[in-house]
Amino acid sequence: MWHPWQAWTGALLPPLTLREPVRDLPRGMAVTLHVQAEGRRSLRATWQAEGAPRRDTVLAVPASGVVPLPLGVVRAPLDLTVTDGRAAPLAVRGSVAVRGWVGDLAFRARFPAYLERPDEAIEPVPPLLLPRGTQLRVAALLRGGLTHAGLANGRDTVWLTTAPDAPMAPAGATRVGGTLPVTGDAEWQWVATDGSGGGLPPELPDALPIRVIPDALPEVAIVGPLADTTISPEGEVAVRVLASDDHAVGRVWLEVRRERAAAADAAVARRVERVDVATPQDPAFDGGATVPLAGRQLEPGDRLLVVAVAEAASPWRQQARTAPRVLRVPSLSEQREAARSLGDSLAARAAQLAAQEARLQRSTAEAARSRELAGSGRPDQNTQADAQRNGAQPGTMRFSAAERAKQLAREQQQLAARVDSLRQGARELEQRLRGANAMDTTLASRMRDIQRLLLDALTPEMQKMLEQVNQGAERLRGTEAQQSLEQLARQQQQMREQLARSAEMLKRAALEGSMQTLRDDARELAKAERQLADRLGQGGKEAGTPATGRGGAQEHKPRQQA
Repeated sequence: MWHPWQAWTGALLPPLTLREPVRDLPRGMAVTLHVQAEGRRSLRATWQAEGAPRRDTVLAVPASGVVPLPLGVVRAPLDLTVTDGRAAPLAVRGSVAVRGWVGDLAFRARFPAYLERPDEAIEPVPPLLLPRGTQLRVAALLRGGLTHAGLANGRDTVWLTTAPDAPMAPAGATRVGGTLPVTGDAEWQWVATDGSGGGLPPELPDALPIRVIPDALPEVAIVGPLADTTISPEGEVAVRVLASDDHAVGRVWLEVRRERAAAADAAVARRVERVDVATPQDPAFDGGATVPLAGRQLEPGDRLLVVAVAEAASPWRQQARTAPRVLRVPSLSEQREAARSLGDSLAARAAQLAAQEARLQRSTAEAARSRELAGSGRPDQNTQADAQRNGAQPGTMRFSAAERAKQLAREQQQLAARVDSLRQGARELEQRLRGANAMDTTLASRMRDIQRLLLDALTPEMQKMLEQVNQGAERLRGTEAQQSLEQLARQQQQMREQLARSAEMLKRAALEGSMQTLRDDARELAKAERQLADRLGQGGKEAGTPATGRGGAQEHKPRQQA
Protein backbone atom coordinates (compact mmCIF):
# COMPACT_ATOMS: atom_id res chain seq x y z
CA MET A 1 0.00 0.00 0.00
CA TRP A 2 1.38 3.41 -0.95
CA HIS A 3 1.89 6.14 1.68
CA PRO A 4 3.28 9.14 -0.22
CA TRP A 5 2.99 11.58 2.65
CA GLN A 6 4.68 9.32 5.16
CA ALA A 7 7.44 8.71 2.64
CA TRP A 8 7.85 12.45 2.16
CA THR A 9 8.03 13.18 5.87
CA GLY A 10 10.35 10.23 6.57
CA ALA A 11 7.88 8.48 8.78
CA LEU A 12 8.60 5.20 6.97
CA LEU A 13 12.29 5.35 7.99
CA PRO A 14 13.63 4.11 11.34
CA PRO A 15 14.26 6.94 13.79
CA LEU A 16 17.69 8.48 14.30
CA THR A 17 19.46 7.01 17.32
CA LEU A 18 22.84 7.17 19.05
CA ARG A 19 24.78 4.01 19.58
CA GLU A 20 26.52 5.44 22.73
CA PRO A 21 25.02 7.03 25.79
CA VAL A 22 25.68 10.76 26.20
CA ARG A 23 25.51 10.67 29.97
CA ASP A 24 28.77 11.11 31.92
CA LEU A 25 31.01 12.00 29.02
CA PRO A 26 34.64 12.11 30.23
CA ARG A 27 35.65 15.73 30.81
CA GLY A 28 38.71 16.88 28.95
CA MET A 29 38.72 14.00 26.46
CA ALA A 30 37.90 13.88 22.76
CA VAL A 31 34.53 12.20 22.22
CA THR A 32 33.15 10.65 19.02
CA LEU A 33 29.48 9.56 18.87
CA HIS A 34 27.97 7.25 16.25
CA VAL A 35 24.51 8.00 14.77
CA GLN A 36 22.35 5.16 13.41
CA ALA A 37 20.74 6.63 10.24
CA GLU A 38 19.62 3.90 7.79
CA GLY A 39 17.98 5.06 4.58
CA ARG A 40 19.43 8.62 4.74
CA ARG A 41 21.90 10.23 2.39
CA SER A 42 23.12 13.03 4.68
CA LEU A 43 22.66 14.45 8.15
CA ARG A 44 23.14 17.85 9.75
CA ALA A 45 24.44 17.88 13.34
CA THR A 46 24.41 20.92 15.63
CA TRP A 47 25.82 21.02 19.17
CA GLN A 48 26.75 23.64 21.74
CA ALA A 49 28.55 23.23 25.05
CA GLU A 50 27.85 25.55 27.96
CA GLY A 51 29.93 28.69 27.64
CA ALA A 52 31.06 27.80 24.11
CA PRO A 53 29.84 28.84 20.61
CA ARG A 54 27.48 26.66 18.61
CA ARG A 55 28.98 24.29 16.08
CA ASP A 56 27.35 22.42 13.21
CA THR A 57 28.40 20.12 10.40
CA VAL A 58 26.95 18.09 7.51
CA LEU A 59 27.70 14.38 7.52
CA ALA A 60 27.40 11.92 4.62
CA VAL A 61 25.74 8.63 5.49
CA PRO A 62 27.75 5.60 4.41
CA ALA A 63 26.18 2.37 3.14
CA SER A 64 26.31 0.88 6.62
CA GLY A 65 24.00 3.61 7.90
CA VAL A 66 26.31 4.40 10.87
CA VAL A 67 27.66 7.97 10.84
CA PRO A 68 30.61 8.92 13.11
CA LEU A 69 30.18 12.34 14.75
CA PRO A 70 33.42 13.76 16.32
CA LEU A 71 32.61 16.32 19.01
CA GLY A 72 36.21 17.14 19.98
CA VAL A 73 37.30 17.65 23.59
CA VAL A 74 34.33 17.86 25.90
CA ARG A 75 34.74 20.11 28.94
CA ALA A 76 31.12 21.04 29.78
CA PRO A 77 27.55 19.72 29.30
CA LEU A 78 26.28 20.14 25.76
CA ASP A 79 23.06 20.02 23.68
CA LEU A 80 23.12 17.95 20.47
CA THR A 81 20.63 17.94 17.58
CA VAL A 82 20.86 15.65 14.56
CA THR A 83 18.36 15.84 11.63
CA ASP A 84 17.95 14.56 8.09
CA GLY A 85 15.57 17.42 7.12
CA ARG A 86 12.47 15.24 6.96
CA ALA A 87 11.96 13.03 9.95
CA ALA A 88 11.82 14.13 13.55
CA PRO A 89 15.28 15.33 14.67
CA LEU A 90 17.32 13.59 17.35
CA ALA A 91 17.82 15.96 20.29
CA VAL A 92 19.81 14.93 23.37
CA ARG A 93 21.65 16.61 26.22
CA GLY A 94 25.01 15.22 27.21
CA SER A 95 26.32 15.46 30.73
CA VAL A 96 30.00 15.53 31.71
CA ALA A 97 31.50 13.25 34.31
CA VAL A 98 34.11 14.86 36.51
CA ARG A 99 37.39 12.92 36.43
CA GLY A 100 40.62 13.44 38.23
CA TRP A 101 43.27 15.74 36.84
CA VAL A 102 46.73 17.12 37.61
CA GLY A 103 47.11 20.88 37.61
CA ASP A 104 48.90 23.92 39.03
CA LEU A 105 52.32 22.67 37.95
CA ALA A 106 55.46 24.40 39.23
CA PHE A 107 59.12 23.61 38.50
CA ARG A 108 62.22 24.68 40.40
CA ALA A 109 65.78 23.75 39.48
CA ARG A 110 68.56 23.10 41.97
CA PHE A 111 71.79 23.33 39.98
CA PRO A 112 75.00 21.37 40.69
CA ALA A 113 77.18 22.90 43.39
CA TYR A 114 80.18 23.37 41.08
CA LEU A 115 78.17 25.86 38.99
CA GLU A 116 77.74 28.12 42.05
CA ARG A 117 74.29 29.08 40.74
CA PRO A 118 71.28 29.72 43.01
CA ASP A 119 68.06 27.74 42.73
CA GLU A 120 65.79 29.04 40.01
CA ALA A 121 62.10 28.75 39.08
CA ILE A 122 61.68 27.20 35.62
CA GLU A 123 58.90 28.10 33.23
CA PRO A 124 57.05 24.96 32.02
CA VAL A 125 57.88 25.63 28.36
CA PRO A 126 59.03 22.45 26.64
CA PRO A 127 61.68 21.39 26.24
CA LEU A 128 63.30 22.25 29.55
CA LEU A 129 67.00 23.03 29.02
CA LEU A 130 68.99 22.15 32.14
CA PRO A 131 72.63 21.43 32.96
CA ARG A 132 73.61 17.89 33.71
CA GLY A 133 73.35 17.06 37.41
CA THR A 134 70.43 19.42 38.06
CA GLN A 135 67.72 18.32 40.50
CA LEU A 136 64.33 19.38 39.08
CA ARG A 137 61.71 19.84 41.80
CA VAL A 138 58.14 19.27 40.49
CA ALA A 139 55.08 20.46 42.44
CA ALA A 140 51.41 19.84 41.47
CA LEU A 141 47.83 19.68 42.76
CA LEU A 142 45.78 16.47 42.44
CA ARG A 143 42.05 17.06 41.97
CA GLY A 144 38.93 15.09 41.21
CA GLY A 145 39.76 12.14 43.44
CA LEU A 146 43.26 11.46 42.14
CA THR A 147 45.37 9.78 44.78
CA HIS A 148 48.70 9.19 43.06
CA ALA A 149 50.59 10.91 40.25
CA GLY A 150 54.09 10.68 38.93
CA LEU A 151 56.35 10.87 35.91
CA ALA A 152 57.92 7.97 33.97
CA ASN A 153 60.57 8.00 31.25
CA GLY A 154 60.38 4.37 30.18
CA ARG A 155 63.07 3.24 32.62
CA ASP A 156 62.29 4.97 35.89
CA THR A 157 59.13 6.25 37.56
CA VAL A 158 59.17 9.08 40.09
CA TRP A 159 55.98 9.26 42.18
CA LEU A 160 55.01 12.59 43.66
CA THR A 161 54.36 12.53 47.38
CA THR A 162 52.94 14.87 49.99
CA ALA A 163 55.63 16.74 51.88
CA PRO A 164 55.02 17.44 55.59
CA ASP A 165 56.12 21.07 55.23
CA ALA A 166 54.15 21.70 52.03
CA PRO A 167 51.73 24.68 52.00
CA MET A 168 48.04 24.04 52.67
CA ALA A 169 46.23 22.76 49.56
CA PRO A 170 42.83 24.13 48.45
CA ALA A 171 39.70 22.20 49.41
CA GLY A 172 39.28 19.02 47.41
CA ALA A 173 42.89 19.00 46.24
CA THR A 174 46.12 17.34 47.34
CA ARG A 175 49.50 19.06 47.04
CA VAL A 176 52.29 16.72 45.99
CA GLY A 177 55.88 17.08 44.87
CA GLY A 178 58.94 15.13 43.79
CA THR A 179 62.43 15.49 42.31
CA LEU A 180 63.55 14.44 38.85
CA PRO A 181 67.27 13.74 38.36
CA VAL A 182 68.65 15.33 35.21
CA THR A 183 71.29 12.89 33.96
CA GLY A 184 70.56 13.00 30.25
CA ASP A 185 67.94 13.76 27.63
CA ALA A 186 64.60 12.23 28.62
CA GLU A 187 60.88 12.36 27.83
CA TRP A 188 58.87 12.18 31.06
CA GLN A 189 55.23 11.09 30.72
CA TRP A 190 52.63 11.74 33.42
CA VAL A 191 51.01 8.75 35.11
CA ALA A 192 48.19 8.78 37.72
CA THR A 193 45.60 6.60 39.43
CA ASP A 194 41.99 7.54 40.27
CA GLY A 195 41.01 6.65 43.80
CA SER A 196 37.28 7.00 43.10
CA GLY A 197 37.26 3.88 40.94
CA GLY A 198 35.05 5.49 38.33
CA GLY A 199 36.98 3.92 35.52
CA LEU A 200 37.52 7.19 33.63
CA PRO A 201 41.15 7.94 32.70
CA PRO A 202 42.48 10.99 34.56
CA GLU A 203 43.28 14.22 32.74
CA LEU A 204 47.05 14.59 32.64
CA PRO A 205 49.38 17.39 31.52
CA ASP A 206 51.44 17.13 28.39
CA ALA A 207 54.68 15.20 28.40
CA LEU A 208 57.72 16.90 29.96
CA PRO A 209 60.76 16.74 27.64
CA ILE A 210 64.13 17.56 29.24
CA ARG A 211 67.22 18.36 27.23
CA VAL A 212 70.63 18.44 28.90
CA ILE A 213 72.89 21.42 28.27
CA PRO A 214 76.24 19.70 27.73
CA ASP A 215 79.14 20.79 29.92
CA ALA A 216 81.78 21.93 27.46
CA LEU A 217 85.14 20.21 27.50
CA PRO A 218 88.06 22.24 28.78
CA GLU A 219 90.58 23.62 26.33
CA VAL A 220 94.31 23.02 26.66
CA ALA A 221 97.37 23.85 24.58
CA ILE A 222 101.14 23.58 24.89
CA VAL A 223 102.60 27.00 24.09
CA GLY A 224 106.19 26.26 25.05
CA PRO A 225 107.91 24.74 23.19
CA LEU A 226 105.77 26.11 20.36
CA ALA A 227 106.59 23.16 18.09
CA ASP A 228 108.44 19.87 18.04
CA THR A 229 112.04 20.49 18.97
CA THR A 230 115.36 18.84 19.73
CA ILE A 231 116.76 18.33 23.22
CA SER A 232 119.97 17.21 24.85
CA PRO A 233 120.14 13.98 26.86
CA GLU A 234 120.81 15.98 30.04
CA GLY A 235 119.25 19.00 31.73
CA GLU A 236 115.55 19.76 31.69
CA VAL A 237 112.83 21.12 29.40
CA ALA A 238 110.36 23.81 30.49
CA VAL A 239 106.82 23.11 29.23
CA ARG A 240 104.28 25.94 29.36
CA VAL A 241 100.56 25.13 29.26
CA LEU A 242 97.45 27.24 28.70
CA ALA A 243 94.10 25.78 29.86
CA SER A 244 90.57 27.12 30.22
CA ASP A 245 87.07 25.89 31.05
CA ASP A 246 83.63 27.49 31.00
CA HIS A 247 83.42 26.93 34.79
CA ALA A 248 86.81 26.03 36.26
CA VAL A 249 89.90 23.98 35.46
CA GLY A 250 90.38 21.38 38.18
CA ARG A 251 93.76 19.83 37.38
CA VAL A 252 96.48 20.10 34.77
CA TRP A 253 99.23 17.55 34.24
CA LEU A 254 101.69 16.29 31.65
CA GLU A 255 102.01 12.76 30.33
CA VAL A 256 105.50 11.88 29.15
CA ARG A 257 106.24 8.77 27.11
CA ARG A 258 109.63 7.71 25.75
CA GLU A 259 110.19 6.17 22.34
CA ARG A 260 113.49 4.49 21.66
CA ALA A 261 115.19 4.93 18.30
CA ALA A 262 116.35 1.33 18.44
CA ALA A 263 114.08 -1.65 19.03
CA ALA A 264 113.26 -1.96 22.71
CA ASP A 265 110.83 -3.60 25.08
CA ALA A 266 107.24 -2.75 24.09
CA ALA A 267 106.27 -2.38 27.76
CA VAL A 268 108.86 0.39 28.16
CA ALA A 269 107.49 2.17 25.09
CA ARG A 270 103.96 2.10 26.54
CA ARG A 271 105.01 3.34 29.97
CA VAL A 272 103.63 6.82 30.66
CA GLU A 273 105.06 9.12 33.30
CA ARG A 274 102.76 11.69 34.88
CA VAL A 275 104.10 15.14 35.81
CA ASP A 276 101.61 17.19 37.87
CA VAL A 277 101.43 20.86 36.88
CA ALA A 278 98.74 22.58 38.98
CA THR A 279 95.25 22.42 40.49
CA PRO A 280 94.09 25.94 39.57
CA GLN A 281 90.31 25.76 40.28
CA ASP A 282 89.93 28.85 38.06
CA PRO A 283 88.38 29.35 34.61
CA ALA A 284 91.81 30.09 33.08
CA PHE A 285 95.30 28.77 33.77
CA ASP A 286 98.70 29.82 32.48
CA GLY A 287 101.66 27.94 33.90
CA GLY A 288 103.89 24.98 33.37
CA ALA A 289 106.37 22.49 34.71
CA THR A 290 109.85 21.25 33.94
CA VAL A 291 110.48 17.80 32.53
CA PRO A 292 113.84 16.49 33.81
CA LEU A 293 115.96 14.73 31.22
CA ALA A 294 118.77 13.42 33.41
CA GLY A 295 118.45 9.80 34.42
CA ARG A 296 116.31 8.81 31.42
CA GLN A 297 119.33 7.34 29.59
CA LEU A 298 118.33 9.08 26.39
CA GLU A 299 120.32 8.14 23.34
CA PRO A 300 120.64 9.77 19.92
CA GLY A 301 117.38 9.41 17.99
CA ASP A 302 115.22 8.83 21.10
CA ARG A 303 112.02 10.83 21.47
CA LEU A 304 109.93 12.09 24.36
CA LEU A 305 106.22 12.53 23.61
CA VAL A 306 104.71 15.15 25.92
CA VAL A 307 100.90 15.50 26.18
CA ALA A 308 99.16 18.15 28.29
CA VAL A 309 95.88 17.13 29.95
CA ALA A 310 93.33 19.50 31.51
CA GLU A 311 90.49 18.24 33.70
CA ALA A 312 87.33 20.23 34.43
CA ALA A 313 86.41 20.94 38.05
CA SER A 314 83.04 19.21 37.69
CA PRO A 315 81.63 15.95 39.08
CA TRP A 316 82.20 14.33 35.67
CA ARG A 317 85.82 15.47 35.32
CA GLN A 318 85.80 15.90 31.57
CA GLN A 319 89.30 15.86 30.14
CA ALA A 320 90.92 17.49 27.15
CA ARG A 321 94.27 16.44 25.73
CA THR A 322 96.74 18.04 23.37
CA ALA A 323 98.46 16.39 20.47
CA PRO A 324 101.86 15.01 21.48
CA ARG A 325 104.70 17.52 21.46
CA VAL A 326 107.80 15.66 20.26
CA LEU A 327 111.11 16.31 22.03
CA ARG A 328 113.78 14.50 20.05
CA VAL A 329 117.41 13.80 20.85
CA PRO A 330 119.30 14.52 17.61
CA SER A 331 121.16 11.70 15.95
CA LEU A 332 124.95 11.65 16.17
CA SER A 333 125.29 13.05 12.65
CA GLU A 334 122.88 15.86 13.46
CA GLN A 335 124.72 16.63 16.69
CA ARG A 336 128.03 16.79 14.84
CA GLU A 337 126.58 19.13 12.24
CA ALA A 338 125.09 21.34 14.98
CA ALA A 339 128.42 21.40 16.85
CA ARG A 340 130.29 22.44 13.70
CA SER A 341 127.78 25.19 12.97
CA LEU A 342 127.83 26.47 16.56
CA GLY A 343 131.64 26.45 16.69
CA ASP A 344 131.94 28.54 13.52
CA SER A 345 129.29 30.95 14.80
CA LEU A 346 130.99 31.40 18.19
CA ALA A 347 134.37 32.04 16.58
CA ALA A 348 132.86 34.73 14.36
CA ARG A 349 131.03 36.30 17.31
CA ALA A 350 134.20 36.39 19.43
CA ALA A 351 136.14 38.12 16.64
CA GLN A 352 133.34 40.62 16.21
CA LEU A 353 133.20 41.36 19.94
CA ALA A 354 136.97 41.89 20.03
CA ALA A 355 136.69 44.42 17.19
CA GLN A 356 133.80 46.21 18.91
CA GLU A 357 135.72 46.37 22.19
CA ALA A 358 138.72 47.87 20.35
CA ARG A 359 136.54 50.61 18.84
CA LEU A 360 134.89 51.26 22.21
CA GLN A 361 138.30 51.48 23.90
CA ARG A 362 139.46 54.09 21.38
CA SER A 363 136.26 56.12 21.93
CA THR A 364 136.74 56.00 25.70
CA ALA A 365 140.37 57.15 25.43
CA GLU A 366 139.36 60.03 23.13
CA ALA A 367 136.59 61.06 25.56
CA ALA A 368 139.08 61.06 28.45
CA ARG A 369 141.34 63.47 26.51
CA SER A 370 138.44 65.72 25.45
CA ARG A 371 138.71 69.45 26.34
CA GLU A 372 134.98 69.39 27.11
CA LEU A 373 135.83 67.87 30.47
CA ALA A 374 136.27 71.21 32.24
CA GLY A 375 138.66 70.69 35.08
CA SER A 376 140.47 67.88 33.35
CA GLY A 377 143.53 70.15 33.25
CA ARG A 378 144.43 73.45 34.91
CA PRO A 379 141.75 75.96 34.04
CA ASP A 380 142.87 79.40 32.87
CA GLN A 381 141.68 82.65 34.42
CA ASN A 382 138.97 83.18 31.79
CA THR A 383 137.51 79.71 32.42
CA GLN A 384 137.44 80.33 36.18
CA ALA A 385 135.85 83.75 35.70
CA ASP A 386 133.16 82.32 33.40
CA ALA A 387 132.38 79.56 35.87
CA GLN A 388 132.08 82.04 38.76
CA ARG A 389 129.80 84.35 36.76
CA ASN A 390 127.53 81.37 35.89
CA GLY A 391 127.39 80.29 39.53
CA ALA A 392 129.17 76.98 38.83
CA GLN A 393 132.17 75.52 40.60
CA PRO A 394 135.47 75.44 38.70
CA GLY A 395 136.07 71.99 37.15
CA THR A 396 132.41 71.34 36.30
CA MET A 397 132.03 69.30 33.08
CA ARG A 398 129.67 70.22 30.32
CA PHE A 399 126.31 68.44 30.00
CA SER A 400 127.16 67.07 26.53
CA ALA A 401 130.39 65.56 27.88
CA ALA A 402 128.47 63.98 30.78
CA GLU A 403 125.96 62.42 28.38
CA ARG A 404 128.80 61.12 26.23
CA ALA A 405 130.41 59.47 29.27
CA LYS A 406 127.10 57.83 30.23
CA GLN A 407 126.67 56.56 26.68
CA LEU A 408 130.12 54.98 26.72
CA ALA A 409 129.30 53.27 30.02
CA ARG A 410 126.02 51.92 28.61
CA GLU A 411 127.72 50.58 25.50
CA GLN A 412 130.33 48.86 27.63
CA GLN A 413 127.65 47.25 29.79
CA GLN A 414 125.83 46.00 26.68
CA LEU A 415 129.03 44.57 25.27
CA ALA A 416 129.75 42.85 28.60
CA ALA A 417 126.32 41.20 28.38
CA ARG A 418 127.17 39.91 24.90
CA VAL A 419 130.45 38.55 26.21
CA ASP A 420 128.56 36.66 28.92
CA SER A 421 126.23 35.29 26.22
CA LEU A 422 129.33 34.17 24.30
CA ARG A 423 130.54 32.34 27.41
CA GLN A 424 127.18 30.54 27.66
CA GLY A 425 127.49 29.62 24.00
CA ALA A 426 130.95 28.16 24.61
CA ARG A 427 129.50 26.00 27.36
CA GLU A 428 126.78 24.81 24.97
CA LEU A 429 129.41 24.01 22.36
CA GLU A 430 131.27 21.91 24.90
CA GLN A 431 128.05 20.00 25.70
CA ARG A 432 127.31 19.40 22.02
CA LEU A 433 130.80 18.14 21.30
CA ARG A 434 130.55 15.80 24.27
CA GLY A 435 127.11 14.61 23.12
CA ALA A 436 128.53 13.91 19.64
CA ASN A 437 131.39 11.89 21.18
CA ALA A 438 133.87 14.35 19.65
CA MET A 439 135.44 15.63 22.90
CA ASP A 440 138.99 14.37 23.37
CA THR A 441 141.46 15.42 26.07
CA THR A 442 143.09 18.21 24.04
CA LEU A 443 139.79 19.73 22.97
CA ALA A 444 138.38 19.51 26.51
CA SER A 445 141.43 21.40 27.85
CA ARG A 446 141.03 24.06 25.17
CA MET A 447 137.36 24.54 26.02
CA ARG A 448 138.25 25.01 29.71
CA ASP A 449 140.81 27.67 28.73
CA ILE A 450 138.17 29.47 26.67
CA GLN A 451 135.77 29.50 29.62
CA ARG A 452 138.51 30.90 31.88
CA LEU A 453 139.45 33.65 29.41
CA LEU A 454 135.86 34.76 28.91
CA LEU A 455 135.26 34.74 32.66
CA ASP A 456 138.40 36.79 33.27
CA ALA A 457 137.28 39.31 30.66
CA LEU A 458 134.31 40.25 32.90
CA THR A 459 136.32 41.60 35.85
CA PRO A 460 134.84 43.27 38.93
CA GLU A 461 137.17 46.22 38.30
CA MET A 462 135.39 46.86 35.00
CA GLN A 463 132.03 47.06 36.77
CA LYS A 464 133.52 49.36 39.42
CA MET A 465 134.90 51.71 36.74
CA LEU A 466 131.50 51.86 35.03
CA GLU A 467 129.85 52.87 38.29
CA GLN A 468 132.44 55.59 38.88
CA VAL A 469 131.96 56.97 35.37
CA ASN A 470 128.20 57.18 35.90
CA GLN A 471 128.62 58.84 39.30
CA GLY A 472 131.08 61.43 37.97
CA ALA A 473 128.78 62.19 35.05
CA GLU A 474 125.79 62.56 37.36
CA ARG A 475 127.66 65.08 39.57
CA LEU A 476 129.19 66.81 36.50
CA ARG A 477 132.64 66.47 38.08
CA GLY A 478 135.00 66.66 35.14
CA THR A 479 138.12 65.57 37.04
CA GLU A 480 136.43 62.47 38.47
CA ALA A 481 134.92 61.55 35.12
CA GLN A 482 138.26 61.97 33.36
CA GLN A 483 140.06 59.72 35.82
CA SER A 484 137.30 57.10 35.64
CA LEU A 485 137.34 57.13 31.84
CA GLU A 486 141.12 56.71 31.77
CA GLN A 487 140.91 53.73 34.11
CA LEU A 488 137.98 52.34 32.09
CA ALA A 489 140.04 52.59 28.92
CA ARG A 490 142.78 50.53 30.53
CA GLN A 491 140.25 47.89 31.60
CA GLN A 492 138.84 47.87 28.07
CA GLN A 493 142.32 47.30 26.71
CA GLN A 494 142.66 44.21 28.89
CA MET A 495 139.19 42.99 27.89
CA ARG A 496 140.01 43.47 24.20
CA GLU A 497 143.15 41.37 24.59
CA GLN A 498 141.20 38.65 26.40
CA LEU A 499 138.55 38.63 23.67
CA ALA A 500 141.16 38.47 20.93
CA ARG A 501 142.77 35.45 22.57
CA SER A 502 139.34 33.87 23.14
CA ALA A 503 138.45 34.41 19.47
CA GLU A 504 141.64 32.71 18.36
CA MET A 505 141.12 29.78 20.72
CA LEU A 506 137.47 29.43 19.67
CA LYS A 507 138.57 29.38 16.07
CA ARG A 508 141.02 26.60 16.82
CA ALA A 509 138.45 24.70 18.90
CA ALA A 510 135.90 25.01 16.11
CA LEU A 511 138.43 23.70 13.60
CA GLU A 512 139.44 20.79 15.81
CA GLY A 513 135.81 19.94 16.55
CA SER A 514 134.95 20.06 12.85
CA MET A 515 137.84 17.75 11.99
CA GLN A 516 136.87 15.31 14.72
CA THR A 517 133.17 15.26 13.77
CA LEU A 518 133.99 14.94 10.07
CA ARG A 519 136.26 11.96 10.84
CA ASP A 520 133.42 10.37 12.79
CA ASP A 521 131.00 11.00 9.91
CA ALA A 522 133.47 9.41 7.50
CA ARG A 523 133.83 6.34 9.74
CA GLU A 524 130.06 5.91 9.95
CA LEU A 525 129.70 6.32 6.20
CA ALA A 526 132.40 3.74 5.54
CA LYS A 527 130.81 1.34 8.02
CA ALA A 528 127.41 1.77 6.35
CA GLU A 529 128.93 1.13 2.93
CA ARG A 530 130.64 -2.07 4.14
CA GLN A 531 127.40 -3.31 5.66
CA LEU A 532 125.54 -2.57 2.43
CA ALA A 533 128.18 -4.35 0.38
CA ASP A 534 128.04 -7.37 2.71
CA ARG A 535 124.26 -7.56 2.38
CA LEU A 536 124.40 -7.29 -1.40
CA GLY A 537 127.14 -9.90 -1.58
CA GLN A 538 125.25 -12.30 0.66
CA GLY A 539 122.14 -11.87 -1.47
CA GLY A 540 124.09 -12.59 -4.66
CA LYS A 541 125.56 -15.76 -3.22
CA GLU A 542 122.16 -17.05 -2.17
CA ALA A 543 120.71 -16.32 -5.63
CA GLY A 544 123.62 -17.90 -7.59
CA THR A 545 124.46 -20.99 -5.51
CA PRO A 546 122.31 -23.60 -7.38
CA ALA A 547 123.38 -22.55 -10.90
CA THR A 548 127.03 -22.34 -9.94
CA GLY A 549 126.91 -25.78 -8.40
CA ARG A 550 125.47 -27.39 -11.51
CA GLY A 551 127.88 -25.55 -13.83
CA GLY A 552 130.87 -26.46 -11.68
CA ALA A 553 129.99 -30.14 -11.79
CA GLN A 554 129.70 -30.12 -15.58
CA GLU A 555 133.02 -28.33 -16.06
CA HIS A 556 134.93 -30.60 -13.69
CA LYS A 557 134.41 -33.76 -15.73
CA PRO A 558 136.12 -32.55 -18.96
CA ARG A 559 139.19 -31.47 -17.01
CA GLN A 560 139.45 -34.91 -15.45
CA GLN A 561 139.19 -36.56 -18.88
CA ALA A 562 141.90 -34.33 -20.26
